[in-house]
Amino acid sequence: MLALFLGAALLATASLDAGHAAVLAVVSQDPMAGACAPGELRQAVVDTRIRTIGHLGADSVVLFAVHARCICGEHNCQQYVIRYGTGAPRVLLVGLGWRADPRPAKPLPQIVVRSHDSAAVSDVITYAYRGGKYVEIRSQRVRN
Repeated sequence: MLALFLGAALLATASLDAGHAAVLAVVSQDPMAGACAPGELRQAVVDTRIRTIGHLGADSVVLFAVHARCICGEHNCQQYVIRYGTGAPRVLLVGLGWRADPRPAKPLPQIVVRSHDSAAVSDVITYAYRGGKYVEIRSQRVRN
């Protein structure tokens, strides 16, 4: 039990890399994360897979979704694209879904977000980077 407590204390004080620190800064401001205890949210962020999808100047642009029961449960979760590096992290896209995939485009890839509407129907929304943010360019309902 002592080892578990010490491990949790170490995790809580361990520093995050720049990408995970940016993710934590963004997600902790999301009202959906309000049900998370600080340690639970931090652990969820540590476990988050961050995918670099491009760069804008010296800033990295990344795609991620934080999966934690206190945020989104089992299915559709917030899919984020953020820009970080110089200045505070900036949210470019928040889409609700179970999966987000980049598709080649310039200056940044399009993002295709798939979400469950029901067991029989999925929604597929495509976003493109325009004017400094991502905007919806296509929406489809797909029978599973």
